[in-house]
Amino acid sequence: GGQFQNPLGEGADFITASTHKTFPGPQGGVILSNCEDQEAIRNVQRAVFPLTTSNTHLARLPAVGLAALELKIFGEDLAEQTIKNAKSAAEYLFQQGIQVLGERMGFTESHQIAVDVVEYGGGKKVANQLEKANIIVNKNMLPYDNPNSIDNPSGIRIGFQDVTRRGLKEDDIQHLCDLIVSVITKKKDPSVVKKDSVLLRQDFREIQYGFQSIQEATEYALNLVKKSSDW
Repeated sequence: GGQFQNPLGEGADFITASTHKTFPGPQGGVILSNCEDQEAIRNVQRAVFPLTTSNTHLARLPAVGLAALELKIFGEDLAEQTIKNAKSAAEYLFQQGIQVLGERMGFTESHQIAVDVVEYGGGKKVANQLEKANIIVNKNMLPYDNPNSIDNPSGIRIGFQDVTRRGLKEDDIQHLCDLIVSVITKKKDPSVVKKDSVLLRQDFREIQYGFQSIQEATEYALNLVKKSSDW
């Protein structure tokens, strides 16, 4: 989306990524490179197959291609709004007394924020409580955690790529944060908060930043093929 750094342009030979998170496609991964060292490329190819994978799962390739096409068309707007939402959430939660990391650096420049919740019982407890309220976050280790605390780390990680693609903007994110605060600091019954979470979700039923139908996607792809053949 043009919002984050470009490792390949900064000297990296290879980068890896998933196709099922901020890249909103089916589960899987990709390896990207602009490396001119053919031996290095062959070594990576040999490591991927046959050492770690057994086949290419051709059935998922059309969905990966469609997701890539959507990112090409809508990705910049999606990335920009995702970061706006993440920053908005971080600032609002911080104002409510929740320890969001990275204040001096503007909290985040990506889709996610890190939050220290050790005073509320730790990441495992808080993540479980939020899940009961239909709010999904990850328990997450923070830089200063003991490596042995992986089961109940100090923090949680909140990502905003999915809610952004559902159409939430900054005001909606503040509403979502109010629900998070009500569970974490106000100790409100998650089953009660869940009702409000469901109501909020019902206002955002359609995927944004993408094609609205298979027909629309197919027509766009066919036009691309036609233009390329005309060249």
